[in-house]
Amino acid sequence: MTDIQNLIQHIKECNLSEDDKKKLISILEGQKPDINKFLHTLLNIMKVGKEVLKFYDIDIGDH
Repeated sequence: MTDIQNLIQHIKECNLSEDDKKKLISILEGQKPDINKFLHTLLNIMKVGKEVLKFYDIDIGDH
């Protein structure tokens, strides 16, 4: 099982809403998963603001 498949399995088993799970899984499925889009979507779901990320010097790219 690949890392992406493991991540998808963990998402399926987590306590996010079914809608949020579908969003994240759809980004990861396919030949070339969009990791930046996945991270951006995950952080939006978790409601982590850019200010918090900048405070910890984390750059996931601006979209």
